[in-house]
Amino acid sequence: ARDHQAQLAILKALHRQNPQIAIAMEMFQLPYQNALDRYIRGEIDESQLREQTEYQQRWGYDWAYYAPILRYARKYQLNAIALNVPTETIRRVATSGWPGLTSQDKQWLPPRSEIRTDYPQYRERLREIFNGMHAEYNSSGKFEFFFLAQLLWDETMAANIAKFAT
Repeated sequence: ARDHQAQLAILKALHRQNPQIAIAMEMFQLPYQNALDRYIRGEIDESQLREQTEYQQRWGYDWAYYAPILRYARKYQLNAIALNVPTETIRRVATSGWPGLTSQDKQWLPPRSEIRTDYPQYRERLREIFNGMHAEYNSSGKFEFFFLAQLLWDETMAANIAKFAT
């Protein structure tokens, strides 16, 4: 809870410096940007936002952590950007790699030609996380799918921030 309070304090300070600030939100998936926009414009309430974004099923962390940030964004009409890949897409990558992606999945991702997998430090860090979380599944193939899923998660969020900024 303190981390999220600190986030709100930082947001307020940044907003004072730049009234055009936007908030990138990992907890909302790309297909639900419209619902997030409607909330910011005051067209739907928090309950409807949670329902329309399938928040509980798709993120599930305590809403009270994020609500003050969203309320602030709504009060000041700040852009809030849904950043995340749909859960279904990440699950398919995590179980089947690139071949598991459907054409519908690919619409949410940056072009494959822009996704680099040759970051040794990133790979090593994810290997540590994988070994800690999934030691019983510690095989090369399982790690590669885990790595790709996390990479697509991170690359998609970065691509959407860049897209918004340009």
